[in-house]
Amino acid sequence: MTETGSAVLARDGVFYPLLAVLLVSAMLLRWLALPFQSHDMQDFLLQWYDYIVTHGRFAALSDNFYNYTPPYIYMMTAASYLDGVIDRVTLIKLITILFDGIAAFLVYAMVLTVRPDRRLAILSAALFLNLPTLLLNGAIWGQCDIIYTTFLLAFAYYLMRNCPFQAILMYAVALSLKVQAIFLAPFFVYLLLTRAIPWRALILPPIIYGLLMLPAALAGRSWISLIQVYAGQAGFMHSLSAHAPNVYMLFQGALSEQARSFATYGALLLAGLASLVVLASHFRVRWPPSPLFVILGVTLWLGLEPSLLPRMHDRYFFPADMFAFLFACLVPRAWWIAVLFQVGSALAYAQYLASSIADFPIDTYYAAHVGAVAMIAAMAGVVWFYCPFVRKTA
Repeated sequence: MTETGSAVLARDGVFYPLLAVLLVSAMLLRWLALPFQSHDMQDFLLQWYDYIVTHGRFAALSDNFYNYTPPYIYMMTAASYLDGVIDRVTLIKLITILFDGIAAFLVYAMVLTVRPDRRLAILSAALFLNLPTLLLNGAIWGQCDIIYTTFLLAFAYYLMRNCPFQAILMYAVALSLKVQAIFLAPFFVYLLLTRAIPWRALILPPIIYGLLMLPAALAGRSWISLIQVYAGQAGFMHSLSAHAPNVYMLFQGALSEQARSFATYGALLLAGLASLVVLASHFRVRWPPSPLFVILGVTLWLGLEPSLLPRMHDRYFFPADMFAFLFACLVPRAWWIAVLFQVGSALAYAQYLASSIADFPIDTYYAAHVGAVAMIAAMAGVVWFYCPFVRKTA
């Protein structure tokens, strides 16, 4: 926040009305979104919920009726005990909304860690709750990407606080919830090689994964099927870009089936080479890395991998959207990057969400294409802000 901005926030007549507007807006928008049912809600989430209720709740965990890892199903099972008291759709969305609040608290804590300005931290958290992609992904769509993103935020927070074991614990939980947490693997390698995280901490991820799978295993599901959850998810991904707002979205429609197959291998090679280049550049950053570098570095990796890897889905930029906003709270001149991330992901969501509304009046066919342009510009901005850290060699 600039000095002028800090002075404005210091005025009670500005701070309290602005905070009230943001909090009321966050609650009202979620309340209005609760009745909406996307195709995912109708075809998957509600069916999973009904299966849990009709098959004995805990006993249902023995069956392979879902394609997520079990921790989310545990949450759905716990929520199902309020079945009949609260509407099913509302119960499912309340799981996500709960983590919206937890993530907002982490945003508050992370901003306060870098900038000792409590009012800035509070308003950052309140504004976070109004982010378009946060609302679209959770309260409207009913998806749960905020859950693993919350643990990624906690991972970054503990890194900023120089608490390596807590950091790896949070990352292990995130990885156990969603495989997309693997986008941070190169950054994790950097932390290991620089001993920011001790090598002995590597034992935690498999232990945490096993512990989180244990209730399902005790209910009767085989360990083999629990280990193979992520392999099964890969079978759902076929396109060069599954409406992910990346460069492949712009030209995949002009490719033949054979050309797409070759392009997939080319994309994997490109992603691998780019990851090596970025990883190598980390070692030119002044040591120890600043909390601001941690936030920017995480943003870079969470945006880079879905930008270059093939078969990415429309929601895979979601954690990058959240971290780009956090970075903009701390570096206000980067506001346009946060906006572009929001625009890119929101447009990528548009076609799918519009298909859930009968007779939607706007043609959203090219929305993801426009979103791809916005996301490419956003990533260029992230690289622009990253480069000065690399130049400041020790």
